[in-house]
Amino acid sequence: MKKSLTVEQLAEMIAAYAAATGKPLVGINRDVFFAAHAGYSRSREQKNMWTAAKRLAMQSSSVPLPTEPLPKGHKIKGVSTYVDGDGRVVGQWIKTAQQAESEQELLARISSQVLRDVEPRSWPIAAPSAALDSDLLAVYPLGDPHVGLLAWAPETGADFNLGIAEDALTLAMRDLVLRGPRAERALIVNLGDFFHYDNASGRTTKGDHSLDTDSRAPKVLAVGLRIMVALVDAALEHHACVEVDCRIGNHDAHTSLMLSLALAAYYRHEPRAHIPPTLSHRAYHEHGACLIGTTHGDRAHGEDLASIMAAEQPEAWGRTRHRYWLCGHVHHTRRQEYRGVIVESFRTLAARDSWHAAQGYVSGRDMHRIVYHRAHGESSREVVSVGALIAGAR
Repeated sequence: MKKSLTVEQLAEMIAAYAAATGKPLVGINRDVFFAAHAGYSRSREQKNMWTAAKRLAMQSSSVPLPTEPLPKGHKIKGVSTYVDGDGRVVGQWIKTAQQAESEQELLARISSQVLRDVEPRSWPIAAPSAALDSDLLAVYPLGDPHVGLLAWAPETGADFNLGIAEDALTLAMRDLVLRGPRAERALIVNLGDFFHYDNASGRTTKGDHSLDTDSRAPKVLAVGLRIMVALVDAALEHHACVEVDCRIGNHDAHTSLMLSLALAAYYRHEPRAHIPPTLSHRAYHEHGACLIGTTHGDRAHGEDLASIMAAEQPEAWGRTRHRYWLCGHVHHTRRQEYRGVIVESFRTLAARDSWHAAQGYVSGRDMHRIVYHRAHGESSREVVSVGALIAGAR
């Protein structure tokens, strides 16, 4: 019966064979080696470990690695060895590459930078004096605002630019906060794709799609932040506490994080505002017997979201009876009840760009305010359409 070898044993034999034959390690052929060692197994497993064993043999015969410290922020990418014609190692050097930041390191670095660059609000917002119902939570879902999108009415059916986006969103919020029952808590949910593009090239995160864009990236970011500040201010005027939930969209994976960090920095001295950083594609909010999940909707959707909620929030699932998913992405109204969960997608206030117009997308444009009772679930809903906003602005 032929003998089997470990990687270490095979490496020792390769090194010994190179020394006995005077051949360089890099030039030893696997089939020739096993032909010279007929008493050992030539199984598939033995052949598969050949590369690892040969590399180990070369490392054991190499000169010591340099001991100087690596450049800051670098990691070892590989080791190169120079072998002469007789198989002797005459030189060796380390190849390094800049080490990628972990998610925690990136968040800490950006947060620190934002805190330095964003001045906090210097004046307080007076809390509402009217009586508020602590059993109620008012949710303001923002369906795909696409700030930075450019549309021309003769081509797409409606004009859209930075100015129109700002007017539409702020007017809609100012209208909705005045309607419906007076809820103590408010939740503003940016359902993703708040920004139409994600970088200075005017592209989405993956960078493959040409987009119709209005203005330069810094201006778009500044206007987007100004819009969100106006929305939060309006909510603070009418609710005792306000939370902002910014989800990641397929258009703005990076700028969604920037938006949440900048808002948190701006409101860091406002105890009634809470803006957690955007770190994942899904978030959950519990209000009494209600469990509300939020996500953009470009990844998991439909019935999958029901099982995901149960798996990711098993304890909250068990505590609650009314469960909801709020989604964006599709730009049209879609509401479906699955086992234990209602999944709903929301329209956008943004106009169609040229691509969506050419594809024949004709969904309406509106914004909602949904009120949830801590014991009974959804209790009321208010809607403002883009047509009403335009008429009211005249």
